[in-house]
Amino acid sequence: MRSSHSLENTRPSEAPSEEPVPEEAPGGSRRAWVIGLLGVLFLCLAAPYTDLTLMGSELAGNHLPLGAVCLFLALLLGSRLLRRAFPCWRELSGRELLLAFAMMLVAAGLPTFGLAAYLFPAASAPVYYATPENRYAEVLLSYVPAWLIPQDADAVRHFYLGLPPGATIPWGAWVRPLAAWSALALAAYLVILSLGVLMSDQWIRRERLSYPLMQLPLEVTTQKRWNWRDPLLLLGMAVPMALHTLNGLHSVAPEFPEIRLKNVPFLSLGADKPLSYLRSSINVYFCVIAVAYLLPAEVSFSIPFFFFFNKVQYMAAYMHGSDLAFGKVVEAQYVGAFLVFVFAGVWAARPHLREVWHSAIGRHAKAEGKEYRWALLGLGAGAVAMVAWLAVAGVRPIVGLAVVVIFIAICIGLGRIVVESGALFAKATQMRPLTAFDYL
Repeated sequence: MRSSHSLENTRPSEAPSEEPVPEEAPGGSRRAWVIGLLGVLFLCLAAPYTDLTLMGSELAGNHLPLGAVCLFLALLLGSRLLRRAFPCWRELSGRELLLAFAMMLVAAGLPTFGLAAYLFPAASAPVYYATPENRYAEVLLSYVPAWLIPQDADAVRHFYLGLPPGATIPWGAWVRPLAAWSALALAAYLVILSLGVLMSDQWIRRERLSYPLMQLPLEVTTQKRWNWRDPLLLLGMAVPMALHTLNGLHSVAPEFPEIRLKNVPFLSLGADKPLSYLRSSINVYFCVIAVAYLLPAEVSFSIPFFFFFNKVQYMAAYMHGSDLAFGKVVEAQYVGAFLVFVFAGVWAARPHLREVWHSAIGRHAKAEGKEYRWALLGLGAGAVAMVAWLAVAGVRPIVGLAVVVIFIAICIGLGRIVVESGALFAKATQMRPLTAFDYL
């Protein structure tokens, strides 16, 4: 089943209301930028607290951040309510809503699992976990430039154990390493955004991928009338809200009943091997069910099929006496399949990439190819900056170049997986450069 709404046919400039709206600038209105920046500021403050401190409902823990979606819907409904209350208020158009939503999507993960949640531990763990027994100070820290890690041992210890009463955050110890790592992060995100621009036309218009995660914002912003009183819509909203509310009450007041939605036993053919490899449980995510409805049939079928195919592989390995070592085989299988997946996608995109080059830089460069020109410059500048940063940090240039190439492959592969399958949680765990090098 393919979604009925194609990105190719999207016209974000249409307003959700029937009244005509003034012509907007191509870059979006000022109020859209201001609203988007305010949303970004809110997420940068709220997401670290909810995701990393409370460990509750993650506002930015997946590829469709809950915080950005809630703010987007609040903007949509709030704008319409303001229009009804104050007729002089000009309702936010579809383009303005999508611009603000895109800004929040890009920024949502940065203060949590998109950057900060890994950056601080990476910069401090070698210092905190160094002991005379593991000799980190000799065999590891001696090769790490001083500007990459905080040099104040007390500041690092306070980061892991908390500040003493009355103490203030020792920002001075963190300024230099955070500035250094931020330079690499900026270059990496420049590469990511540039790749998105270069590949978008191929994926949207040529291959017509479904982009299931974007169907909600596109539908509610391009439809002139949206029936919020539709019984099916209200039922679909009420069921998950009621269940999650009940489970939330149970977590703070156990006298409320709990409806189990996670780790629900699904398949169990026995506790003994090899049948135990087929044991499976289900986590019920209503948003994933909704996304799966929008997927093409071959994609929605392939995800569970290869999940169980992997389990069958472990069964076969056990029956041949090699199950303990089979994990490494699966890792190598993942690396090979991922690289072939990326290579096949780039190979199929050759006509598009050739057109991008000719329209942006070739002899017959076109005025409309300006965005591709900037994307190519951004990709090149970001990649060169990453290689240079790694070289300054002590990595040999040829190794640094290989790391950046693998990083670009990861970006293309994960991007393709997310826009085609709607995967909320997608990580190229086995494609870490050091792991990938083992199999290349």
